[in-house]
Amino acid sequence: ELKEDYREEAKKTVLTDILFTEVAHLEDIKVDENDVNMEIAIMANMYRTTPKQIVKALKDNGQTQTVISNLRQRKAMQFIIEHMAGAEQPAEEKVEEKVAVEEKVDDEKSAETSTETKSEDK
Repeated sequence: ELKEDYREEAKKTVLTDILFTEVAHLEDIKVDENDVNMEIAIMANMYRTTPKQIVKALKDNGQTQTVISNLRQRKAMQFIIEHMAGAEQPAEEKVEEKVAVEEKVDDEKSAETSTETKSEDK
């Protein structure tokens, strides 16, 4: 029963990881030394220790690559967020834009019909 409760959440987590990994690969997103150093500084501050101790703990526990992978996935997530913000309009704005275009087309058709009717009357 416990397995079933967590199955859907685990599936979402795995699919999200795959998505971010693939975006990072396709967009050639890299993690450089500066990124790693910033993350280590944040971790050191969070754990109230020195960056040197964090580096040692990561190496001792074989977690250095995990940190790099996590940073790469976060960069991929940020890439997605930045590009979605520019590409997508909220649905309400899309509807308003469509209505405005339709009204403009209707106005143009009315003007054409009015001009044609006046020409025919002459």
